[in-house]
Amino acid sequence: MAKLAKLPVHVLSTHAPAIVAKLADSDGDVRRAAEVTLAKLDAEAVLQQHASVIVAKLEDSDSDVRQAALETLSKLPAEMLAMHAPSIISKRKDWSQGVRKAAVETLGKLDAAALSEHAPAVVATVNDSDAGVRMAAMETLGKLDAAALLQHASAIVAKLEDSDGQVRQAALETLGKLPVEALATHTQRIAAKLEDSHWYVRKAALETLDKLPAELLSMYAPAVVAKLADSNGDVRKTAQVTLAKLDAEAVLEQHASVIVGKLEDSDRFVRIAALETLRKLPAEVLAMHAPSIISKRKDWSQGVRKAAVETLGKLDVAALLQHAPAIVAKLEHSDAGVRMAAMETLCKLDAAAFLQHAPAIVAK
Repeated sequence: MAKLAKLPVHVLSTHAPAIVAKLADSDGDVRRAAEVTLAKLDAEAVLQQHASVIVAKLEDSDSDVRQAALETLSKLPAEMLAMHAPSIISKRKDWSQGVRKAAVETLGKLDAAALSEHAPAVVATVNDSDAGVRMAAMETLGKLDAAALLQHASAIVAKLEDSDGQVRQAALETLGKLPVEALATHTQRIAAKLEDSHWYVRKAALETLDKLPAELLSMYAPAVVAKLADSNGDVRKTAQVTLAKLDAEAVLEQHASVIVGKLEDSDRFVRIAALETLRKLPAEVLAMHAPSIISKRKDWSQGVRKAAVETLGKLDVAALLQHAPAIVAKLEHSDAGVRMAAMETLCKLDAAAFLQHAPAIVAK
């Protein structure tokens, strides 16, 4: 069996009947190897031809064989898989958590209409004793279309309090697929996860809040700003990205000093995100923070240096002229991206100011 598995698919398919016969072997390891080998067949016609035999293996005495059968069935075309949905659903109560998880994941291969029909069976597994099964249920529900998902929103929201961090994360990610107006009704529960003990849950909470319209997101700006001081760099960076979505200049102005403080963050991606957020400030407010931005032109990260030069390009002409010498200095930078950003920023000067620096520009 191991040697057959190494054959090219088009050759392997010619031996499909012999492999299928091994699904009835007396030895569980052989049956499992036969399932794994069949799963390598991408030829849908071959798998369809033997689907009923594979489905029968869902009742095999060996849990690994049952799991392998589900994984093989997941390769069937969606319309044929739907024909076997009842058999697959029956495995969500299997004693083996591996089989239950595989059953839920296989249901996730159904098309949206069929999955919607069987969504109650998936919802029933969100309280499974195994965290992996609960997480698979969340991910499968996330494949529903928005209207169908809305019907099961309460079950998903309840999983924000799951004992397992990865399940809470998956619940947040699934909620993020709801229509915006429905998502808005759960914002308080989502925002509460900004204080979760796991950094990846806090990050997912920020990403889910980021799906809100700016006017609603602005209500949670203080909570998002607080995450700029999170112990995890990915959370701090995501907080910056979420804040950058706020078009309300007044909200950003209110928290500008905190954002500027992040220019000294130990994570270069947080510093870049801070610079990108500052660009959304009104030009006159941005000018107040120009010295802090200019200081980043000597950052060890070329990405930060480039972002600093680009952010200076958002100043009004008068303020930009004042800081032009610092930008001109970047025309000699070792990184081409920084030099290009400097050139593009200088091009925003008015004609008279541009002439003052023409020799340095021409030299480029």
